[in-house]
Amino acid sequence: MGNETSQESERVEATFTDEGPLGISMATLRGGSLDGKVVIASSGGEEFQPDSRAGLLGLKRDDVFVEVRGTNVAEMSAADIKRLIGIQRPVHMVFDRYLPASEIKARRQESVAQKRFFAGFLLLPWLWLVNAFHFRKAVLSPEPSKLRYYARASLVACGASAIPFVAWVMTYLTQWTSWGPSGDAISIVIPKGA
Repeated sequence: MGNETSQESERVEATFTDEGPLGISMATLRGGSLDGKVVIASSGGEEFQPDSRAGLLGLKRDDVFVEVRGTNVAEMSAADIKRLIGIQRPVHMVFDRYLPASEIKARRQESVAQKRFFAGFLLLPWLWLVNAFHFRKAVLSPEPSKLRYYARASLVACGASAIPFVAWVMTYLTQWTSWGPSGDAISIVIPKGA
């Protein structure tokens, strides 16, 4: 694993049911915060092919072994883990997938954009404008993502909420004097001479 990996992880479970070899290699990490951990390795440093056994189960290179057949393997060597896996099927395994820093940043941005979008419905439409402005690169991005969705939806919601607001302000500013005392009652500041 490279230096770009954070300490945030997600649990991944896989059950191999087919007979035969799993088609995965193992490596023991040396140095860093994951020193001594056994990870899935793939030949040539590439990810698994989508049609391979490991690829079909959603495994990725550098997933860290946590449990095999209900046994905690955190302190075991790669050879011990291979023995535990054996040839009997099915074999259930649990892995920790440490997320790259770029993926964590993207997830946090999506979370912020989503929270601002829904907060705008709490009569805070200015949050939609802030959201669209803050994530303006995502608004213009051609590739679809959750971030782009919430940024664009915020822009549309801001525009949709601005129409009735501007209509109300224009109506009030041009008509309040003709409303008599009720026009004065809803005014915060009554201009002198009116």
